[in-house]
Amino acid sequence: MMARWWAWQLAAATLAAVYLRPSQCGNAEFSSDTLINNLVMDPRTGRLYVGAINNLYQLNPDLHVEHQVKTGPKKDDQRCTPPITSACDSAADTPNHNKLLLVYEEEDKLVVCGSLFRGICAFRNLSNVEKLVYYSDTTGEKSYVASSEAGVSVVGVTSTFKTENNALLHVAKGYGTHDSAKLISTRTLQNFSDWVNFDNIVESSTVQANSFASIYSHDFRFAFKDGGFLYFLFSRKLGQQGTKNFTFIARLCENDKHYYSYTELPLNCSATNKYNKAQVNIYLNHFCPIRSYSCGEEFLPSPLAGKAAFALTAEPSFVRKSHMTAVAVAVVTEHAVAFLGTSTGEVINSRLFFCATFLFVTLQFFSLLRALKITKVPVQSCHLKQDCQSCVSMKDPYCGWCVLEGK
Repeated sequence: MMARWWAWQLAAATLAAVYLRPSQCGNAEFSSDTLINNLVMDPRTGRLYVGAINNLYQLNPDLHVEHQVKTGPKKDDQRCTPPITSACDSAADTPNHNKLLLVYEEEDKLVVCGSLFRGICAFRNLSNVEKLVYYSDTTGEKSYVASSEAGVSVVGVTSTFKTENNALLHVAKGYGTHDSAKLISTRTLQNFSDWVNFDNIVESSTVQANSFASIYSHDFRFAFKDGGFLYFLFSRKLGQQGTKNFTFIARLCENDKHYYSYTELPLNCSATNKYNKAQVNIYLNHFCPIRSYSCGEEFLPSPLAGKAAFALTAEPSFVRKSHMTAVAVAVVTEHAVAFLGTSTGEVINSRLFFCATFLFVTLQFFSLLRALKITKVPVQSCHLKQDCQSCVSMKDPYCGWCVLEGK
């Protein structure tokens, strides 16, 4: 039987120290003594990079720690302008929450942004995160990328201005008390003209929060690019009187320096407008396969999507009473396969039971992140089946029976 060992799980639980040991099932585990904020993988090497409170870890594909960096606590005060000196009398030891973690493949760098010092970012070496490639806390307000508040969400995606071949980082974040008013910003990833790394290079009132930030409560969940466009998935309230959160997707031309092409469209995974809250990544609370349509002014009735109308609607393909908090989708032998994580502790389609808050899929890995522990386990049991009937009866797209080999 041909087993596709491409799926692995990353789960979390509370443990007191950082260590690696086999679990009850003989699977490797990595544990952190502080809350894990972000997890990314370099698809070229299979290395995992774990951003936790006060710590940054580099793991090999078997979850062994290759390198570790202490990122906090450090003396800081949100009311003081970096660099923090003795002139800031109120500075105190402050934990550093990892706010943004991205693999910048083109330059073999890891983008690391924390909550300290107004959300300043750094470059670290992908092969050894202990090596600091770039960091500066003296370049002023334009370099304040993330948020200094732990509860404010931050997402990002890299791209380039095609006409000038400038490497860019597009960041979307909610609004904190001491943050800038920019909901979406474009940052340079290289020294260019008068700009230095992580400087904000676009000024546009289109994506300024200003005094309305607290009213709408933007909560960004995911950023990605596709077909020359940048997309940001977020939820927000509809106004001062609103109490419910509604999901939107924002679109921006990748090569638009002025945000003229910025549009927002409400998303809803139900024809009855029932499931409207974005939970994680680019999927909603219910999994709804929808036919692919072109998205532009030739299709949408309103270019600015300013009215409460839906371009597409579909009935849910799968409904479950428990609250879904994560989903990862892969295409296997022309079958769309979804792995769903719920708030009650289930990972559907994997026969594993963990409390899920984040998943991602690559061609080789199925990963699930919770709070403090990462566990690597295969999520299919194809190799345990001894005959064609028992193998095929599982209806598992990751399993197949080879007649010639008899397995």
